[in-house]
Amino acid sequence: MPAIRQAAHEAAAIAWLQPFPLLVLPGLFEEKLIATRRRHHQQNLILSRSGEWLGLAS
Repeated sequence: MPAIRQAAHEAAAIAWLQPFPLLVLPGLFEEKLIATRRRHHQQNLILSRSGEWLGLAS
């Protein structure tokens, strides 16, 4: 949940620099959310693979 909150804060910070921030905020937040989910999924893959390697090493 903190990663999603961070994505929302980043989107809001960028949106407020635009002439019509409330119009661009939803799109920016969606982009940040997709990137956050992708990063989370990648981290889970790395973690699961690391566990497999650590199991083989012991």
